[in-house]
Amino acid sequence: MAIRDEYGYTKGRLELGTWDMDATATLTIAHGHSATEWLTIEDTKAIIRNDDDTEHRDINTLDDVATGILAGSIFSIDSTNIKISRYSTGSFDNTSHDTITASGITSRGWINYKYIAD
Repeated sequence: MAIRDEYGYTKGRLELGTWDMDATATLTIAHGHSATEWLTIEDTKAIIRNDDDTEHRDINTLDDVATGILAGSIFSIDSTNIKISRYSTGSFDNTSHDTITASGITSRGWINYKYIAD
């Protein structure tokens, strides 16, 4: 049974797996929610680890203050998937985000969110 907060929301967390962000700009992750639950997903946040797990950053990190360009984003949620992307030439598009090297680490990071469980 999911634990709900005082507003009726339940927390969800999805692993990003071994996403090679240098080679692949977009990642699609199945969320596993029902036809009504997925409609309530909100307050999404993605945390990205570098290869040696010495830095964790939000995918929405501002890459260029002057232009307002972000490093990436969670760009869509549908009835099956959450889609996340890093932007070309952004701070995640490099070899420090291609192959996880830290011992025991099996995921590039997480998508955290809340939803109303059926």
